[in-house]
Amino acid sequence: MDLASYMELLIPEFQPAIGIAESRICDGGRGAAVILSAEIDDGGHPFVFEGCDPISMNLLFTPARPTLLGDDAYRRALIFVDQDGRISMGLSSFLYRHQGQTHFAPPGLVYQRNTRKDRRIPIEGNILLRKRDGRTILARLHDFSPSGASFYTDEAFVVGDTFLAEFEVLDCGACETVVTTARREALARGAPYRY
Repeated sequence: MDLASYMELLIPEFQPAIGIAESRICDGGRGAAVILSAEIDDGGHPFVFEGCDPISMNLLFTPARPTLLGDDAYRRALIFVDQDGRISMGLSSFLYRHQGQTHFAPPGLVYQRNTRKDRRIPIEGNILLRKRDGRTILARLHDFSPSGASFYTDEAFVVGDTFLAEFEVLDCGACETVVTTARREALARGAPYRY
């Protein structure tokens, strides 16, 4: 799925688009970030948002871990920044690297939403995970909160992978949202999940 189509899936979760200055993303300081390249099989890579260049308003990032993608892969990118209780999203493009920082153009439009409170509810059932490369993975849901879900699977996920998650909540209906892998844990007692 291309970046514009993927972003269209996410827009309903966010407030209407605003300009970069109005978004105050440059005033919020450091934050966690995920950047998706235009590569169809890229699940996203974690970065640290360092702020903005005061003159150019370029967004400044440092990689949270090494990435094997070259700069050309980021000529068009979808950026997510988590800072000060809000998540900002926008389309951008790689400009250059300087003194250890990666510079991206300021997005023309920024979409924002408040981060959700973390109240985890134990929940059992299946969860379908649809990766950007077109694969669908069936997993077993463990718990859920407005800010995340945990599940059991034998599939290896990389921190920073982004995908569409679909699951049923009893007496509530179907839930469909875009999620990003925040952490991965191996269970000492082995894999409780087999289909």
